[in-house]
Amino acid sequence: MNISKTKLEELFVDELARLQPTPGFMRLVKDRVLHAWREMKTHAKQRIAEIERKQKAIQQKLDRLDEAFLFERTIDIETYDRHRDKLREELALAQMDERLCDRDVTAQLRSRKLEAGGEANGLARLVPVPGCGEHPWQGQRGVGVQGHQDPGRRRLREP
Repeated sequence: MNISKTKLEELFVDELARLQPTPGFMRLVKDRVLHAWREMKTHAKQRIAEIERKQKAIQQKLDRLDEAFLFERTIDIETYDRHRDKLREELALAQMDERLCDRDVTAQLRSRKLEAGGEANGLARLVPVPGCGEHPWQGQRGVGVQGHQDPGRRRLREP
């Protein structure tokens, strides 16, 4: 079976158009992605609040330890040093955990930039493009990603 290159390309473009997701499907995908994103943000905020509560509790323990040693004289210097070092280490680890959690959330926000009214990044649409062959004046057709330049530096046609 012989088929011309032009005809094969037209059939391929038609098949791509047939496989193009419907607007309803894309809305559903967008809604699901945004729902998952909101859940992830909520979880991150809860994690940060949990870390801050832990830091506050550790700081309160340090304050009580200082009070017991300095004012009440109920513990000796060795016990004070041992407990102080342990609590300071816990506090430092909690602060590092908070910074890492905050950086993770910030990095995710920067990389995705998803908002309720915005478009979901990464969802491209293939569109037919005239003149993508060796000789554009012959009317050959190709496909490209909508809104981006093709390798031949031609702007893609908006549908």
